[in-house]
Amino acid sequence: MMRGIRIAGPGAIADTIRSPSTRLSAPLNRRPSPIHDCAPQELEHDPAGLFDDGVYDDPFASDLVALSGGVKQVFAGGAELQASGSWQSKDFTAVAALDATGLPLAGDPLREDRITRAGVSLSLPVPAPDTFSLALALEYGFTRSRSNDAFYDYRSHAFGIALTLSR
Repeated sequence: MMRGIRIAGPGAIADTIRSPSTRLSAPLNRRPSPIHDCAPQELEHDPAGLFDDGVYDDPFASDLVALSGGVKQVFAGGAELQASGSWQSKDFTAVAALDATGLPLAGDPLREDRITRAGVSLSLPVPAPDTFSLALALEYGFTRSRSNDAFYDYRSHAFGIALTLSR
């Protein structure tokens, strides 16, 4: 049987012909902040005790370097094993680093984050009637955020279980 190797996008390689197949990806992204080309910025200071959860972070408020990768193996019978990881370096251009009380650090250093993530998931097909298919997925994710801002310096573990139904 012929094998097909496909190279796609920024760094994705997939063996797509065989039923049991493997997919590997490793994109690298770099996005400098356009703020460097603007007039000098004033440092942003939130009121003491007010923490921003990062959801509304301006994506262009930092110089970003990101590397991610993943591998997916599909086994005969439909089971799938996936693993992924990523690393980000975010040097903010106008956001001050804060201590645990929400006050700026001495000397007003800018916030610097280094974020590492890893995850693994296993999906197993579950016997079901012919009209639909079921799969049980077990997932684990780990995040380590290192930052000079106390609120963004943490570790987290996430566990998940899912039952998917498809037609």
